[in-house]
Amino acid sequence: MMRSGIMIVALGLVAGPLAVEAQGARAGTDASWAEDIPSPAALVAFARGESELRNAASAYSAGRAAMRRSLEGLPPAQAEQSEQRWFASWRDELAALDFDALSVEGKIDYIVLRNEIEFDMDTDPPPGGGEGPIGDAALRAHLRSAMIPYSPEELLAIAEREFEWMDRALLDASRRMGYGDDWRMAQEMVKRAAVPPGEKPGLIRDLAYQSEAFLEEHNSITLPSHMREIWRMNMRGPESQLVNPFFTGGLTITISYPTDEMSHDQKLMSMRGNNPHFNRATVHHELIPGHGLQSWMTTRFNSHRRSAGPFWGEGWALYYEFVLWDQGFPRGPEDEIGMLFWRMHRAARIVFSLNYHLGRMTPEQASEYLVQRVGFERANAEAEVRRSVDAAPLYQLAYMIGGLQFKSLREEFVDTGLISEREFHDTILQGGRIPVELVRLRLLGEGLTRDYTTQWRFAGDPLTSQ
Repeated sequence: MMRSGIMIVALGLVAGPLAVEAQGARAGTDASWAEDIPSPAALVAFARGESELRNAASAYSAGRAAMRRSLEGLPPAQAEQSEQRWFASWRDELAALDFDALSVEGKIDYIVLRNEIEFDMDTDPPPGGGEGPIGDAALRAHLRSAMIPYSPEELLAIAEREFEWMDRALLDASRRMGYGDDWRMAQEMVKRAAVPPGEKPGLIRDLAYQSEAFLEEHNSITLPSHMREIWRMNMRGPESQLVNPFFTGGLTITISYPTDEMSHDQKLMSMRGNNPHFNRATVHHELIPGHGLQSWMTTRFNSHRRSAGPFWGEGWALYYEFVLWDQGFPRGPEDEIGMLFWRMHRAARIVFSLNYHLGRMTPEQASEYLVQRVGFERANAEAEVRRSVDAAPLYQLAYMIGGLQFKSLREEFVDTGLISEREFHDTILQGGRIPVELVRLRLLGEGLTRDYTTQWRFAGDPLTSQ
């Protein structure tokens, strides 16, 4: 389907001239690919538009692991020389390809693979997670690799800009609850709504069903019926909750809540920090349409695309929190307080993770910041910071920044009427895990060049717009 030059590449949609070689030229607008027994014809049609570099991308990933395994036990200098020769061969062979002859999907994979090889070839790579503060230069290197064309200072300004909106929304909800501008008391009352531990699994199930029904009512995304039946629930142990006091997701949602081994205070903080109104955002973030649906789609479509980093994965799940908020998913000010907690949390992650890596904030100061700025339970704040300092340097900021990238795409493509909301969402998930900047170019079907570098200023110029 072609509208105003926009290329729609979702499976089951009719593509226009620019999409002839891309995934999309399909019979009709049905969603037979989402059935328990999908239409083989629809899947064959999708396969005809797959990237010419699909196998090359998979071969590089598998070959790199095999190469490094073969070098085990060699002197470090000899191993590094052999590794560099291997990377250089891949780089040179890739550069020899006729880029202009590739389809849009092939060009996407070319850029992703080129960037991955260049990062692998760096003999002095920026430090990763768990190595202490890494500094401004290393942060900038990670940002370039992730295709985020902003400096740490600009990202901090973006976080503060988001806080301005959230502070207003928080006060509005507090006033409607009858607590005036004392949002902390309003949040306290929300935390006290925690259910007894034995009722938690049923609550999670009900919240999942509510979000699925809401999505179906709004017809905003295709919901595979099989996916809605196969997700599962697990309980996180007490030791694990010392590092992650909340939920994680995918095809299985792992919940944090009191266990027998916890002290009384720990149990209370776990219950208060995972109350039903906070869970109004976390359950759909972890299951459908968040990580669970992402997992279902990326194992079936463009499964070779694995190197997008957290901006595509976590950004998508947070973006849909934005969407559901705007469409009226919170049922009242209590739900709004709960959903705003998580939105504030993601802005706070930008602030404390960058300031930690810039040497401006200690882990103890980061924990205190979460308690005072967002309303964290102290034990949960300490666990969040433990998790953060050991994570990849950009992981925590990727939630909000990736979410804002998808929000910007929505404003460009959906809000202007170029494509429908459902087409937009299906196209993104079927496209696989790629940098969000390349998601935009995939939607456009143009602008891809051999030497393409990050340039999409999706959040404007935050330092000049304050």
